Amino acid sequence: MPEWGRVLLGGIGCFLLAWISLAGGAALWLADALLIFLVLGRSGNALAGQLVAGAAGIAASYLLMTGLTGPYVAPASGLAVGSILHVALARLLLRRFAPEAARLESAGALAHLLLWSALLTPIAGALVMTGGALIFAWTYDASLPVVETFVSWWLRSAVGTAVLLPFILSRKYSAAPDLKLLLSRRWEALLVLALVALLAAISHQMSAAFVLLLGLPVVWWSALRLDFRTTSLLCLLLALVPMAGSALGWWTVYDGDVVRDDATLMQEQRAYLLAIILPALFTSLLTREQRATNAARLTALQALRAVMDAVPAAIVTLTPAGKVGLWSRGAERIFGWRRDEVEGNDPPYLAPQNVAQAASLRQRVMAGNEIQNQSIERHNRAGEPRELVINAVPQRDADATITGIIAVMDDITDRRRLEASREEHRARLAAIIDAVTDPIITIDEAGIVTTFSRSAEAVFGYAASEVMGQNLKLLMPEPERGRHDAYLRRYRETGVKHMIGASRRVTARRKDGSTFVAQLDVSEAWLDGRRIFAGIVRDLSAKPEAAPTSGPTTENATPPADAGNARFLSKITHDLRQPLHALSLMTGALERRVKDPDTRELVDDLSRIVRSTQGMFENIVEWTRLESGQVGSAPTVIPAGDILASLAQEFAPEAARRGLAFRSVATRAPIACDPVLVRRILKQLLDNAMKFTPAGKVLLGARRHGSVLRLIVADTGVGIPADQQEFVFEPYNQLDPGREAGGLGLGLAIARRLAALAGLEIGVRSAPGKGALFWIDVPNA
Repeated sequence: MPEWGRVLLGGIGCFLLAWISLAGGAALWLADALLIFLVLGRSGNALAGQLVAGAAGIAASYLLMTGLTGPYVAPASGLAVGSILHVALARLLLRRFAPEAARLESAGALAHLLLWSALLTPIAGALVMTGGALIFAWTYDASLPVVETFVSWWLRSAVGTAVLLPFILSRKYSAAPDLKLLLSRRWEALLVLALVALLAAISHQMSAAFVLLLGLPVVWWSALRLDFRTTSLLCLLLALVPMAGSALGWWTVYDGDVVRDDATLMQEQRAYLLAIILPALFTSLLTREQRATNAARLTALQALRAVMDAVPAAIVTLTPAGKVGLWSRGAERIFGWRRDEVEGNDPPYLAPQNVAQAASLRQRVMAGNEIQNQSIERHNRAGEPRELVINAVPQRDADATITGIIAVMDDITDRRRLEASREEHRARLAAIIDAVTDPIITIDEAGIVTTFSRSAEAVFGYAASEVMGQNLKLLMPEPERGRHDAYLRRYRETGVKHMIGASRRVTARRKDGSTFVAQLDVSEAWLDGRRIFAGIVRDLSAKPEAAPTSGPTTENATPPADAGNARFLSKITHDLRQPLHALSLMTGALERRVKDPDTRELVDDLSRIVRSTQGMFENIVEWTRLESGQVGSAPTVIPAGDILASLAQEFAPEAARRGLAFRSVATRAPIACDPVLVRRILKQLLDNAMKFTPAGKVLLGARRHGSVLRLIVADTGVGIPADQQEFVFEPYNQLDPGREAGGLGLGLAIARRLAALAGLEIGVRSAPGKGALFWIDVPNA
């Protein structure tokens, strides 16, 4: 809307309100209050235009009420001038001394608004009208009371401005009334209305003053319980009711039993109205401030509780008398009592033996001291002692006065138990590592030795105390010694693994300076937040050599055995099997109990070593029995599917552990063979396939091949070069001893010797990188 439109509407509004005010005998207070509101935010031409339009509207309303006759032009002009002076002065003082008063955000803002606009500035208009009255009295009627005229005009304007202006401003700046608030207090509202009805019922006559009395409970109930907008509306209605009643002739003014039309009584009525409305407005704002303060305090308390509840430790506040103020969820979890059971009461976690210590700590903190990381013992709801670490500080108010204690208690009972359990696990793991035949060495990121097993002491000739704390290159000859630190540094910088997770053939150096060829398996783990590397060393120079043969031998012939070695191995087999079995059980127990990721990786490596050692032991036993002629053949007829099914059930979990896809093809064909020997041959082939297939598939199956049934084990592993395919069946020989498979190189040699013993043909087809297919031909039944 253009500015001239706003000015025109303002003038029309002042005309209507002035006409309503004069019709009700209330002078011009409604128009003055509206005009003050209209000019608060204007300046320059807009301000001048609004003042002129408002004054013109007021003068026009007066002339309309008096019949537009000549003698009333001067009073109309006086009314207009008085209103302009009142409004202009109010705007000047508000903008100069109370620019924030229009927003009515506090009781102080309302006080400034009423002081400048309702109490002081109407004096200017009242002086103008009194001057006009004096001129009128000097000209026409010398008996006109000048003082009463001044008081009457000032009181009328003050009441009107005090009621209408706060109402308008509350509609402009305050939030909308909350109907839910009113509905939630409907029973209080009904009680107030019932009180008003009771007063009306016992009254023998109705008067304007009595209407004000009936409105008093409603206004004060609104001031105490509802919002400021609602209170200002009720105050306005309370002021308009007697004015409208007087204008319509509904009420008369009584002085005892005599009906009087006395201006003094009207002034008293307005003063009474002002005495009701102003305290109600102030009370409403003060109540709103108190509610806002309480809401802010509640919000801060809720935020504090949210922060306290987010901390896993127990957070407790104590009063100077030792009562519990706040009780966090961490305290509920640690001690077992709910906050509604504890807050406001004595701390429940104090046993009789803890009372003296708690009192001493409380006195120290109330004296202004802090407690840091002090160990204490308290009891939970079940009566169990809990070991805690407490930090406590004084709680202070805005004046730095100590008002209580804030205590943070961290439960370290489980942590201490876990640390003790870890130490126990470390001790057990160290005992197991020392029991392993192959040397085990661990180093940190800088290559410093942190673990040196007893087997390592035996192989390298160093005592553990001589090696631990030294760089691992102590155990290496040149040129590996000079390259070792560079290898570690490159891995830390790039993360590219060359040695980790794989086996390599290296040269190691003993204390006496001699060197030997070793197979090294390296794994990486994190222990207590630190990266370590674990290495398992196998002395390849200690492996037995294949005995040379003299003269030709047939495929079915069994070479003569060394009877002394055979008897020796046979005698110690039982003694060796027992500790290996115990070691397997212990590692299995560790796998089930250890949950820490860093320690678990070490346990997994240990389990792999144990399984590998058991496999080598079983192969040694098997080879010894073959060498000593203790294995025989007992052919029979059996379905081939029975053998394949039992092997599939045995190897499926191992394939799953290695992440391989394992498939077994069923068959119903009967075969004539020794099922024990056939099963042992296929087991060796499956074990070999699993070891040399890092990722991919393993197949166990059968197919007809002429007059025989060919049992096959196929994989997608590393494969075998054509010129090496016969070499793999030789004892103690491996194509690449540095692979993860490890072992003694006896698996395929045992398979071939068992096949020869059973009179079966064994063979292999393979290509590097494309896997291998091993097979044995078994006669059909």
